[in-house]
Amino acid sequence: MDTGRQAGGGVRWRLLLPFLAFMAFSYSCMLIPEEEVRKVLLWEDGVVETAGALFLLLASMIFLVLFVRSSECRGWLCLGTKRNWFYLFLALFFFVGAGEEIAWGQHYLGYETPEFFLERNVQGEVTVHNLIYLNQREFSGAIKPVWQRVFTVENIFTYGTLLYVFLLPLAAAAGERVRRWVDRAALPLAPLTLSWALIGFFTWVKVLKFFVLPEYLMQNNTEIMESMWGLLYLLVALSWLGASRRRPGGDPA
Repeated sequence: MDTGRQAGGGVRWRLLLPFLAFMAFSYSCMLIPEEEVRKVLLWEDGVVETAGALFLLLASMIFLVLFVRSSECRGWLCLGTKRNWFYLFLALFFFVGAGEEIAWGQHYLGYETPEFFLERNVQGEVTVHNLIYLNQREFSGAIKPVWQRVFTVENIFTYGTLLYVFLLPLAAAAGERVRRWVDRAALPLAPLTLSWALIGFFTWVKVLKFFVLPEYLMQNNTEIMESMWGLLYLLVALSWLGASRRRPGGDPA
């Protein structure tokens, strides 16, 4: 059966190495005194953000491979077939995420922003997540009140990541009822190692924000966090790809 707990459970400390290495590199860039160098590395379309888009694209490709290779799926996410359609959903979702990260190539190709986005996008670019009703900021750059930020793309993605990468794997590892539900759904979950890495990363960011780094250095934290999410999901995809290779039929468990 294509389950999440067996393939996603357990401690896989080697998954932490690229996660910690990229985190150390990204936040070390904040300490570079030359602002122009920090711009190249951390600002919009910089090295870190471009890497995040690449991570999402690679994750999308791997989940597409997993969907094609899944041939023994038995769960309600299989939709009556032998393929796990959750893989295809993740492949499409992360492909869109990669496109959004680079404004669908607008900054590289230089095409003009259509009038629809000029009137509604807070950054004046071809992206959905920066539309005024889905973004945390107003056109002026001011942050919206808390009640207006609940259903922004950034918050929805953050809540979804906490649920999928942390809460569900932890609940499946600790509770038999949740594990059985995950099995019946054929839901692929993240390895517990990445669950703890996610919480550690959240804690790290809060410590830096409130106790260590000045506000002007933390202004590029959004780009770093988005790239860390991309790497996190790439590692999830790679863990499932590795699990699928160890089992016949292309199913991770």
